[in-house]
Amino acid sequence: MAEPGISAPEPGRERRLQLTAGWPAFVSLALVFVVLRVPSLVEPPTFNDEGSYADIGWALDHGAVLYRDVWAHYTPGVYWLGAAINLVHASVLAFHVVLAAAVALTALGIWLYCVRFASRRVAWGATLAFIVLAALPTFEGDVFYVEIIGALLVVWAMLLVARRGNVAWFAASAAGLLLSAAVLFKVTFAADAVAVATIPIVIAVASGRRPGRAEARTASLVALGAMLLFGVAASALWLGGSMPGLLDVLLRQDEAYLSVSSGGASGGVALAGGSAQALFVMTITRIALVLVVGTAVTWWLARRRHLGASIAAWWLTWDLAAVVVSGLGLAHYVQQAEPALCICAGLLAEPLFRRLPARNLALAFTSTVAAWAVCVAALIAPTAEASIVASQPISTFASAIVSPRAVTHYLGRGWQRALGLITPAVYDSGIGTQAALVRKTVMVIEAHSRRTDRVFVWGRLPWAYALSGRLPAGRYVSLNSAYSLDPGAQRLLIGELRKHPPVVLIALDALPSEVSAMLKGLHYTRLPECSGAERCWVLPARR
Repeated sequence: MAEPGISAPEPGRERRLQLTAGWPAFVSLALVFVVLRVPSLVEPPTFNDEGSYADIGWALDHGAVLYRDVWAHYTPGVYWLGAAINLVHASVLAFHVVLAAAVALTALGIWLYCVRFASRRVAWGATLAFIVLAALPTFEGDVFYVEIIGALLVVWAMLLVARRGNVAWFAASAAGLLLSAAVLFKVTFAADAVAVATIPIVIAVASGRRPGRAEARTASLVALGAMLLFGVAASALWLGGSMPGLLDVLLRQDEAYLSVSSGGASGGVALAGGSAQALFVMTITRIALVLVVGTAVTWWLARRRHLGASIAAWWLTWDLAAVVVSGLGLAHYVQQAEPALCICAGLLAEPLFRRLPARNLALAFTSTVAAWAVCVAALIAPTAEASIVASQPISTFASAIVSPRAVTHYLGRGWQRALGLITPAVYDSGIGTQAALVRKTVMVIEAHSRRTDRVFVWGRLPWAYALSGRLPAGRYVSLNSAYSLDPGAQRLLIGELRKHPPVVLIALDALPSEVSAMLKGLHYTRLPECSGAERCWVLPARR
């Protein structure tokens, strides 16, 4: 009831006032988002996984069969998404626009979670922290990777299940669909599936109730929704001839990939014997430690009725366990944990600054720094352990992910390029020789082949097929870890090249003797315009 002399606001007017009160926060978040995200929209093609997603997606759009005609070690979701993006436009810009949209939608999900369980102040701080972390080039936030897409799906699955009342059957089932879609992008998101399915138990404990039928029902519906999408995807893969290859990826190649250590080096080193066993034991111990500590913190928060914090802590526990699985320590791995981490940082920092005049800014700054520090620790810890086993230094890796100069240089050059203050050539030269090599390779391919021809690049050069509009003559669109970790890959690839001789073959790495013999036997002509890092050959009929 309103106080005497004061009329109660109409419900619709009250909602409008609340919405208006949130506009300054949204505007500030949008400005930060634009400032940090625009530089990614002017990036040239470089050597990263998004180029392989584009190349494989292009091949799928033109009749190739995944895990048979084109091969890589991720689950199929990202290649299907790459194929969809290529249908609109095959370019770095197209992939980075999708990346920007994914970051924006994830940020919106973080805002809604914090408003539901905390306050607008926490929502602003946590969302700002995520926008900053998700854009950092030191965490490869400027590049389209599977983790940010999977994280988006998990955030919205969490919003469907994490609520104080009973969870509707369609919300739980929809959460299962989103989680299974995340797993189709990367297997490590199975950890998030466990977290979301068991969140009702955490909510029950934090609400002072004993988990019962309602929690079991929600978990069952989440599992049912997940199984539904898995069933549809499995049927599509089986009917399309991709399932045998996918099983090989899951049962053999992923195991080999997990046995790789980098110690911060640019390429992985496969361990064997006692070293591999030691790394396996250290990995299991590391994961177990994260789960034990995270479970203890979640239980402590839930018993003290901190509902939003206990949910976020449980969510973060499983995300961090997934991040530290691999000893490679690639910077983009941490993107999986960024949403939960920023929410936890905001919730924990909020009580510290309640009475400060500039509490909103202090909360946002502290949340960002704390989340960043945990990201760095989550990346360095498994890499440091792996470096001990592999006897490799980690100094280069550690300095790369904490370098403020890398961030300021990236943002400064990106905005100079976006505003036309420097030319594309000058901007590309600041990145290195990668963009020029990709563009030159595409020009050579386009000049000496038709769109219906097959070509091949012997080496690691993503984007070559998607940007040139040509199909690869062998299954490996890039000779990366999917190729190097398989002992039988070279023999298989050479057989495919002999079966489908590429009209243009470009070599960035040393060619095996069998491939050199094939070039000589089929009378390939060496192209004079290729020099330096690449050597190019073309079939005589197309010379």
